[in-house]
Amino acid sequence: MAQQPVDIDYKSILQTQLLQRVMDTLPIGLLKDLLRLTQQGNLQKLRQELAALEEKDSNYRSFAISLFDLAKQLQTEAIEQILLDYLEQQPIERLLVES
Repeated sequence: MAQQPVDIDYKSILQTQLLQRVMDTLPIGLLKDLLRLTQQGNLQKLRQELAALEEKDSNYRSFAISLFDLAKQLQTEAIEQILLDYLEQQPIERLLVES
């Protein structure tokens, strides 16, 4: 019996890993602010914050562009999930110290 090929989206896996590395360097407070704006549906302010972040430091460009593109597509649930997933993985100490 032949095995079905597994369809692995390597591009998505790589993008997720890159975003994770960038988010590791961002202040928790900023990530929480982005989450709050997303949950409030304030996409205009979210896009402004992401544009400012990209201008502030080019190391954050991939992160800012990824979320900015999702915001342009009104993908608030996807943005919220990315941020929530990341924040939930953080040690409580980081969440408390950097808030």
